[in-house]
Amino acid sequence: MALEGLTDQEAALADRALARLIASQDKYRLYRDYYGGDHRLAFATDKYRSTFGQLFAAFADNLCPAVVDAVADKLQVTDWGIQASEGQSDDALDEQAEAVWARNRMDLRAGEVHQEALREGDAYVLVWQGADGKAALWPQRADQVMVEYDPEDPGKVALAVKVWRVDTKADGTGGRYRVNVYTPQAVLKYVSRPNLDTLDLKSTSLQPYPVKGEAWPLAHNLERVPMVPFPNNAAVGQYGTSELRDVVPLQDALNKSVADMMVAMEYVALPQRWATGIEVPLDENGEPTKDWKPDVSRLWSTPATDARFGEFGQADLSQFLRVQDGFRSEVARVSATPFHYLMLTTGDFPSGEAMKTAEQRFVSKVRDRMRAFGAAWSEVMALALSIEGTKALLQPDWPDPAPKSEKDHLEGLKVKSDLGVPQEVLWSEMGYTQDEVEAMSVQASERRVTLADSMAQALNAGM
Repeated sequence: MALEGLTDQEAALADRALARLIASQDKYRLYRDYYGGDHRLAFATDKYRSTFGQLFAAFADNLCPAVVDAVADKLQVTDWGIQASEGQSDDALDEQAEAVWARNRMDLRAGEVHQEALREGDAYVLVWQGADGKAALWPQRADQVMVEYDPEDPGKVALAVKVWRVDTKADGTGGRYRVNVYTPQAVLKYVSRPNLDTLDLKSTSLQPYPVKGEAWPLAHNLERVPMVPFPNNAAVGQYGTSELRDVVPLQDALNKSVADMMVAMEYVALPQRWATGIEVPLDENGEPTKDWKPDVSRLWSTPATDARFGEFGQADLSQFLRVQDGFRSEVARVSATPFHYLMLTTGDFPSGEAMKTAEQRFVSKVRDRMRAFGAAWSEVMALALSIEGTKALLQPDWPDPAPKSEKDHLEGLKVKSDLGVPQEVLWSEMGYTQDEVEAMSVQASERRVTLADSMAQALNAGM
């Protein structure tokens, strides 16, 4: 596919990125569907289908959200630490970073980026200049964006492409594909011919798409590609891996076990009875007459002296439950998700040191994701501040992912207090906001002044 305006090297990278993106669509769709509970029921038996038909076509005991959300819930950017800056005080830089974050609603949307990266394996954030001249951060879907890394510098993005389909008629027909190519110097926008259902790299031609009021290509001075990747569990310069990659086969097996149990429940909900030594009268259709059809409100009787009646034993459904618990244990093992996140724990819930031990591997995984995503957020903020005329390197702060009981937390704060840590710091670690800490600090100062005055009055009265 020839793309006008690109050098030969850039065109080769763009073609490779487009091919890689199209080839990844099924993978991304699979993980998104499994997270949403739309499972294949790959092992459903003919007996299950004939018994339930389409009644439970989308049924699944879905563990995928727990695996993804367990990590995503821990990844919350709480503040920004300044690693390097030029020409601005730390307070001014911190205020500017908070303004960028708040203006783009990243308290909410950062979680969407983390969830996308954990679920699909990749996520992206586009950093650009908004209409107001300020930095704009736009999270992107994994199935619409692909980057190519610089072969000589694996950690550096050499080029990025974004592909999406736009319907040009109200009835959803007449679709065109839009393709944006991002280079370290410019953004080149293209559009396909109309009435395309799929983008064929061999036969589809893309034409420049100049937007009204914009130059084509749209040059920028960021000196790097403004699309920042968030690969999950990946080496430098590699693409991410979904947290669900090893979970999906186990999820299929778990669904199979649940389906088998439902079939067994259907056939043993009522005891299966048998009779010998009798002749059952049949109707004109060859079916047993009404008196000989099993039902909870019917009693079978016969004048035959050698007749015998009985019933088959019920199936032990607890075996299915043990198999299902085994699959849940495997999901916990391959995903490093604590077992008590995936099922209702009977008996005493783990707490204190037991909780720390149970979640040690999970906490290590969360800290690894914090380091990787933290590096990506640092690049995002460096680009955003550069757009606003500031050169700085920031590092996000994350909450401690290790489980901690309230008692252990308070005991730790008491030890810090005994060591002389200022009261304001301890209040902050207890979860109070900065405004609350300042208010409590003022109140404490007023109480000290009042106490000092009272003591002075008492001493004077004693003299």
